[in-house]
Amino acid sequence: LDCCRKLKSDASLKDIPVVLIGDKAALPGEDEAVASGANAYLEKPLDRRHFLGTGHSFLMSIDRREPRQSCRIPVEFTCRGRRLQGHCLDVSSGGMFLECSPTALPGEKLKLKFSLPDGDQTVVDVDGNIAWSNTEEKIIKENYPFGYGVEFVDIEEPVGVVLRRFFGT
Repeated sequence: LDCCRKLKSDASLKDIPVVLIGDKAALPGEDEAVASGANAYLEKPLDRRHFLGTGHSFLMSIDRREPRQSCRIPVEFTCRGRRLQGHCLDVSSGGMFLECSPTALPGEKLKLKFSLPDGDQTVVDVDGNIAWSNTEEKIIKENYPFGYGVEFVDIEEPVGVVLRRFFGT
């Protein structure tokens, strides 16, 4: 809190956004954070999308999406112990949209295997979490078909290198 107050009282630093993080059982709480001059307060445990969204809200002049590659490539995936197939409609170094018949729920894990649309058709094996889904009952993204927004997780270093090289990040 003291650090935040010092930043906000310095004319040359006062415009730097400050996000304070705490948990329910400890200080600072949201009231104390706001009183110290913080621009936002987040509570643990942090949700990755909320955390990134908060940070991105302070970066209005920068495109907040990771570089994405539109494509239509086949994807083999395992969900709930069943081997299934779908199509990737776009992919980034952090995830993809997987067109399929959605039966699982956000938060469930997938094992994915696909070939990048690079000249070598580099095969990628990666774990993913379902971040959101477009279903008949609930459309999250109007311009997308039924399927999952998938966030890659526990990316092994060789896979990370391949993805970063492909996206130039």
